Amino acid sequence: MTGSSCATAPRVGLRLVLFAAAWTWLALSRVAFAQSPGVYFEWQRPVGSGCPPQAVIEQDVESMLGRSVFTSAQQARLHVRGSVEEGAGEVSVRLDARTADGTPLGTRELHARSEDCAQLRNSVGLVLTLLAERDAGAAEPSLQLEGGVWAGSLFNVLPRGIVAVGPALALQLDASVQLRLDAAYWLPIPFRSEYGGRGQLQGASAALRLCKRLVGGEASVFDLGLCGGVQLGVLSVAQTRPEPRASQLRLLAHAVVELRGALRLGRALRLEPAVAPIFAFNRPSVYSVRDDGTREFLYRFPDLGVILSLAFII
Repeated sequence: MTGSSCATAPRVGLRLVLFAAAWTWLALSRVAFAQSPGVYFEWQRPVGSGCPPQAVIEQDVESMLGRSVFTSAQQARLHVRGSVEEGAGEVSVRLDARTADGTPLGTRELHARSEDCAQLRNSVGLVLTLLAERDAGAAEPSLQLEGGVWAGSLFNVLPRGIVAVGPALALQLDASVQLRLDAAYWLPIPFRSEYGGRGQLQGASAALRLCKRLVGGEASVFDLGLCGGVQLGVLSVAQTRPEPRASQLRLLAHAVVELRGALRLGRALRLEPAVAPIFAFNRPSVYSVRDDGTREFLYRFPDLGVILSLAFII
């Protein structure tokens, strides 16, 4: 018994560490998205101009906001073009802003005497700061709640495969991160012991998972994502022979790592196939009771099971 416990503890500890690391990575990815750089700044000034260089302006803006703001043209959500024109005794700075798809957002012109162009540094930085804040707000969409139904098969969880059905909820946190909650009723399956005991097993569970899209996007027909979370449940063991007995209840706890796809069938309907290995945090045993009151071992939950599922989300 001591040797078995010592051998099991490292496996359980490693499993919990890996699960916690995956969950932390998914959670932090949402923060990284919300603060990701999203502005491309193009700054054109004549050679020898007294206006501040582009690097100085960008440093001013990022210092004021306390985060990275500027990125490449390919990755930017917002494009700002600044141009300097120097005339007789006056310098003009024109700032044009547009979204990544080319939608104009507006134009701002700043003026100063030719020898005072450096004084426009704060004004240009202020305009860029306001545009960067606008981009950060636009990159954080409002929460969206979706619902549907799902059905699946559980393998290597009970003595034989079992079917589960239930409702599904999906809370869209941003463009690529989703929080999912699925409840399930495990349809009854019969059991028969070696000594003639008979009855049925059935259960219920709820799974909470955080999902990160890996492939695809809002305009894609098919997405692929990775989810991590926990599943808690209860199993009911109802014996009918040799004589009826009070139902045994067994609490279940699993870590879930899920590979989930999403096929868009229209603007309001998604078909989501998924495969999810589940790792047992606890492994309760199930017994039947003989006529003389002694217990007969039936089954002990394994370390690893698999869920194949299909969800319809509206």
